[in-house]
Amino acid sequence: MEDMHMHLKKGVTDISIMQKYVEKCKEMKLNRVLFLDHGNRMSPKHTPVLNETKVIDKFFENIKIVKENNPDIEINAGIESDFSYDEEFKEKEIKILKSYPFDYIIGSVHGMEKVNYINYLQANIDMIKTYPINIVGHLKLRKEYEQYKEKIEEIVKLAIQLKANEIIFSFMEAVGRLEGDETIISKRAIESVKKEIGDTIECSLLENEFFGSRDIINQNEIVFVNWEKIRKKDKKTIRRRTVNKRFYNSYR
Repeated sequence: MEDMHMHLKKGVTDISIMQKYVEKCKEMKLNRVLFLDHGNRMSPKHTPVLNETKVIDKFFENIKIVKENNPDIEINAGIESDFSYDEEFKEKEIKILKSYPFDYIIGSVHGMEKVNYINYLQANIDMIKTYPINIVGHLKLRKEYEQYKEKIEEIVKLAIQLKANEIIFSFMEAVGRLEGDETIISKRAIESVKKEIGDTIECSLLENEFFGSRDIINQNEIVFVNWEKIRKKDKKTIRRRTVNKRFYNSYR
């Protein structure tokens, strides 16, 4: 089992905290993790972490040490990068992405989906075209999926063209409901994607359980996760999230 989106906060520069994260990962029987945090942030409400040379250098120094001390778990170094149309911000962020040997770069569009959803989807498209990313982070699907399917399918096709090493999308979250059916959004999304891309990419739906249900995301696979349904059905998932939140908060 693996966790490819684990924010460290203070653990980025404090190796004792990073090691505690490693120990917790082993306790949870993870065999692969991606340690990361945000680079520059678009919103002044959010704090950047991996945005200064001394911090990033320390992060890679600590990653090297914990990897050497823990050969029984695969530890990857990554960054979650905010997308922006601001050219100065974009230039500064892309310079960071290209200057360091990150194993994985997650590109994310934050905030826009609540304001203008069509602009949010277009921003994801433009991000894939302009940022050197491996993973599209937490793409949000709305219940009105059919209205936006052309944009969403374009995002999927562009992500496939990225030829990411192992993961094309981290997760595509099915947010909201349609006519009382909690599964219809994800199923429609999957059928639409399958129709467009044929058998070249495997599409999977997780909706009955998550914790322990999958060990890995396969190469050339898109996993759709129906969190709304899982939250109700899988108590283990809820407990795991609670444990992770407490663990994360204790080392902030």
